[in-house]
Amino acid sequence: MLSRRRRLLILLTTVIPAAIFLAAAGIYAAIQINKLLSNLDKIAADELRKITNREVSIRQIDTKPLGIAVIYNLRIADGKSFKSGELFNAEKITIKYRWLDMIFGRASLEQCIDTVEITKPKIRIVRLKDGRLNIQDLLSIKPIPGRRPFSGFIDIKQADLAFADHLLEADGETPAIKISNISITFDAAEAPFYVFAAKGAGRQNEISGNIEISGSFSIKDGSSGIDINIENISIPFASKYLGSLSFMKAKNGRASVQMSADREFGEARWRFAGNATVKDAAASLSWFSKPASDINGRVRFSSESVGFNITCLLAGSSAEVNGVVENLSNPTLDINITSKSADFDSFLHSARFMPKTNEVKIYRKCRADVHIAGKPDSLVYHVSAYAPEASVYGYRTSNINTTLDYSGGKTVITGASARSLGGEIRVSGTIEQTKPKAPLRLSVAGSAFGLDISSLPAIRSKEAYGLVSGNFILSGTTNAPKLDALLQIRNGKLNKVKLGTTAVGLAITKDGLEIKRAETAAASGIIKAAGRITRSKIDIALQAQSIDIFQALSPFGIKDYSGTIDFAGSITGEPSKPTASGSIEVYEWQNGKYHFDYANADITASENTVTIKKAHIRMLPTVIDASGEITNINTKTPSVNLSVNIQDAPAEQLVEMAGVNADVHGTISGALNITGASPNIAARGRINLAEGSASGYPIKEAHTDIDYQDGRLLISSLEAKSDEALLTADGSIDNNGEISLVFLANNISLSRLNKLTEPYASLSGSVNIGGTITGTTSDPKLEASLAAFSPSVNS
Repeated sequence: MLSRRRRLLILLTTVIPAAIFLAAAGIYAAIQINKLLSNLDKIAADELRKITNREVSIRQIDTKPLGIAVIYNLRIADGKSFKSGELFNAEKITIKYRWLDMIFGRASLEQCIDTVEITKPKIRIVRLKDGRLNIQDLLSIKPIPGRRPFSGFIDIKQADLAFADHLLEADGETPAIKISNISITFDAAEAPFYVFAAKGAGRQNEISGNIEISGSFSIKDGSSGIDINIENISIPFASKYLGSLSFMKAKNGRASVQMSADREFGEARWRFAGNATVKDAAASLSWFSKPASDINGRVRFSSESVGFNITCLLAGSSAEVNGVVENLSNPTLDINITSKSADFDSFLHSARFMPKTNEVKIYRKCRADVHIAGKPDSLVYHVSAYAPEASVYGYRTSNINTTLDYSGGKTVITGASARSLGGEIRVSGTIEQTKPKAPLRLSVAGSAFGLDISSLPAIRSKEAYGLVSGNFILSGTTNAPKLDALLQIRNGKLNKVKLGTTAVGLAITKDGLEIKRAETAAASGIIKAAGRITRSKIDIALQAQSIDIFQALSPFGIKDYSGTIDFAGSITGEPSKPTASGSIEVYEWQNGKYHFDYANADITASENTVTIKKAHIRMLPTVIDASGEITNINTKTPSVNLSVNIQDAPAEQLVEMAGVNADVHGTISGALNITGASPNIAARGRINLAEGSASGYPIKEAHTDIDYQDGRLLISSLEAKSDEALLTADGSIDNNGEISLVFLANNISLSRLNKLTEPYASLSGSVNIGGTITGTTSDPKLEASLAAFSPSVNS
């Protein structure tokens, strides 16, 4: 069987052997001219039948004038008989010979022939399914021993060649070509070294352009050489004969081919080299799921290598391909693919060597450079790419630069960077697909600089700001990734509260955010947190130390509060409606005229409400225990509903806080319910006064029910004892000092009233008094009835 690399040569040069054996036939016929002129056509046909082992017919042979023999309508069967079809049909063969040299024996019969002209031959060549040609037996015809070879000139004009190839038959279709108007010259002047040339034209899809062939061969040592120039040949058709590469299959397209081939003495293989100009071709490449189309450029080839310098449309992108494939029997690739305007999203999903994920989408055209090197079964892909804009897990990125290597299902990212979330991200690591269609396994390390915290996954919030920098590790798979990060946040702000330098250790998954450790400076204090945030739930352990209340609340427009807070507890609930609960300690709290030195409590706080349990407040020397809730804390008028137990409270301090202008002193204790919206706080309850005084009159102990609201203190069931005196009263005092009081006092020492009567009178004795007190605390009016016991005035 002929080697594949010689098939095209056989295909295009079979007219030469045909011309040779026809010339031999003409020679033989010319030799017999002087013998049997009358039966020359029959004799010649019979001799050709013996030589070719085929049926031959000749219509006529004309031997006049001397020196010229003309054979008309020579037909040679493609088998034993013409029932198998015709192999060869020539209208006219003209043989010019030197008849005197022939008659006088000056040269051998073959040497006497000068030229053979064959006009309008039709040649049909077929390759059978076993690989043999239908002219295989004719190619093995040997020269007659002892005779010198033919040394003349053969000229074939207007030949037609038809070729059918059953060996490459597929889907019921047999490859076939027709070449028409072939002209061939064959020069045997240097026999046994022969020179030939041929021109023709193809007129069908396989070859539709001009064909030129020239070359030489020696029948003595078998050395050969040939040059071929074919215009507009079908690339898939040519690939069947020139061979194809395992990683590439031509789909369509045309080419013009220039090729030279030779075979030295003693060599079995042909060496060849050439180039082809490719136009509008398409080919499937094993590296891409989509075929390359619109292929144009030049291809260099030889018996050992193929080189490319072409442009094409690859996976929807314009690309340049150049490189070389060496050692075709065991190929090694070194190929570069460059696209300056790649549709990288299509390229990413078409390239079999790129990791696939639907979480990455590339927008706009980008640049991609791919270097493919190695053996076909162990290729290494080096990819460099730049994309102006992309989406990664739904987040926009820009200025993406990537360099990676891929081999055997494993992608090594040697360097990648991108602008994202207002900052820059850099990564390196590996992405590996362990099973076909399985999610990609991730092992990527990276760093981030200046990311906007409000855009981070699972922290998206218009109330959170800051610039994030740090290091991270991306692990897991593409459908279940995990991001572990150690970050720092600068210029942070949370719900309008400025944050100092913040350090965060966290893990982000599709399910949410796990805060392993977070520490930040805020409102002159330190806040520490750990826990988890999902799209539907928050569960964070929180610790705050030395938080300045004024700094924390003033960004919200609340500037009437001051003090310092410590807190240990948790934040839970929905992200949009979180609830904080835990233990709180407050130092030096102030809200307008309300102040305390220290407090601690168990609280639960939402955006709008604080619930207080076990509150213990100290306003030295006062001690207050309280429980209840404060609502509307995010406004300027928070509301309270508290149950308060007071111990050791200075009466003058409480009177001042209540806004009442009254001369009351002593130590107060009691139980109150405090309600209302600031500043209109109301208090109801029962209080006790010990070791005090009212307007200078000493009080040993007293108790009363009070109701304070809207700046007015209502007193009911007041009972006070001093010395031997007993006072009962009901009435009111407002914050302007106005008094309206009904009282009854028994056994009152008159001397205790001198402060009210001086300098007009000095009293002594005791009285029982009942009446009213009106006016103001600074100018009271007394209307009373009394009964005196041993009274005296100015005595």
